[in-house]
Amino acid sequence: MLSGAAGLDAVLMHVLLLGHAFEILEPLELGSRCRELAQRLLAAGATVSPVPETDGV
Repeated sequence: MLSGAAGLDAVLMHVLLLGHAFEILEPLELGSRCRELAQRLLAAGATVSPVPETDGV
């Protein structure tokens, strides 16, 4: 999937809201920003929900 936005946070929000697993290929700084935001969320008490089961849909 290709995604673009004015800033890295906007790109991350767009991808996260889709609710699918993803792998960051480029830009490299997007991976660093993703880890940074994840650490901040976890430090603030966020939890990771299990991935919902799908019936082949």
